[in-house]
Amino acid sequence: IFSASVPCLSISSLGMKCLLVFVWLIPLFWASEGSVRRCYHMLRPSHGATLEHLGCEDSVWPGRCLDHAFLRCGLCHTPELAMALPPEDEHLLCGPGAPRKLSAARLVRIATQVVLNVSAIQGRLWLDDPGFPEANASECMAHLLEHMPRRDLQLLFSEPLSFVDFLAEQVRYALRTRTRGAPWGPTVPWRTFLDDVLPYATVTESRDRLFQWRPRLYQLLSPLLRDNMTVLQVVKAVVRALPGVQAQGVLALRADPGSAMLPGRAVVWRSSSAPAFLSPQEVIENGGSCTGTAIVMVAALRSVGVPARLAGCSESAAAGDDHHWVEFWDPSSPGPFGDFWHTKEGVSEGNSGGPWDSPSEPMQGCLKGVTPGSPMHSMWATKWSSPVFLPLLWHNSAWARAWGHIGGENRCGLYCTAWGCGVNLTQHYAQVDCEPSLT
Repeated sequence: IFSASVPCLSISSLGMKCLLVFVWLIPLFWASEGSVRRCYHMLRPSHGATLEHLGCEDSVWPGRCLDHAFLRCGLCHTPELAMALPPEDEHLLCGPGAPRKLSAARLVRIATQVVLNVSAIQGRLWLDDPGFPEANASECMAHLLEHMPRRDLQLLFSEPLSFVDFLAEQVRYALRTRTRGAPWGPTVPWRTFLDDVLPYATVTESRDRLFQWRPRLYQLLSPLLRDNMTVLQVVKAVVRALPGVQAQGVLALRADPGSAMLPGRAVVWRSSSAPAFLSPQEVIENGGSCTGTAIVMVAALRSVGVPARLAGCSESAAAGDDHHWVEFWDPSSPGPFGDFWHTKEGVSEGNSGGPWDSPSEPMQGCLKGVTPGSPMHSMWATKWSSPVFLPLLWHNSAWARAWGHIGGENRCGLYCTAWGCGVNLTQHYAQVDCEPSLT
């Protein structure tokens, strides 16, 4: 387009030829928004989309396969991403002779390289040579992309540069906890790290891309760590600190030169605030209930390298009521379930969050409500890489499942065996007896 055949700087050709160039460029200005629309239409049955047409007819988890089809479409039609495709991969993904089916591993490898290329163009380079602190950056990015819900792929396609920067920051700070954190950081099993330290989100919360929760909480909490602290000691230090954490940023009253610096208020309890206030930023600024304060604790623990995830029930024995808490990984003790996962409810100013490794009264409400085979009346924990959908009280429609996948691990058997389920907490179901249909 910008060759000598279109001499736009020549006064004699400032008419039609430059107009043609301008018209050709117009789609690029709209392309980021248009790529989401185009790929959305691609998935709609009313536009001829079928599982076979999208290469998903043989998939055990067709919903996840459709997410990968959406990813492939966005890589081809988002200019900021397509420009980073190597020629051979562009032909494989987007060319007229491109295969209908492409393995998930191949697609994720290409997507990862594209994101890392874009990141490098924007100035984020990696210490990723073998033996260097960020040697696993590519694998971390691949894990996030492979299991990314479609709602976040929308962000990747509509705001590619800012979202790529957000992902790079998440990977960098997560890896820092393995190389510059507590001595036990490198001993966290790699798969546990990928699912329960690395992820930037827990359930449906806002992604807080500008708030930068991970570096913010890392900078606040990492000074609490000492070289000889165990995982449990780190967790307890974080739990003690969280009710007093003032993470909104430092504010100053300039009108009064002698005034103290005001770092913002601490996290406060706000009943019945889910799902409106769930993300770390929303809870820190507005307060949060059990789910919101638990998500803040998950984020805080992940920021210093402790594997953590959200657990709970989507509906307890009381209709329309749910409850969530935190599971954290500590290899020094098998814990109540025998798998090194331990429990603690979220905390806030004036709220210590109930007992450690035993059920509080609200947790007992979940246990009493367990109904074998029911996805809502069951015990769950989040798991980034799981193809199993974790339903929530406010997030369980067909649309939610398609666009806002939440990976879940059903844990009814472990909870019921340890603490009892049913109205009188006397049912000790095995997993096979209580788990819902995992589809």
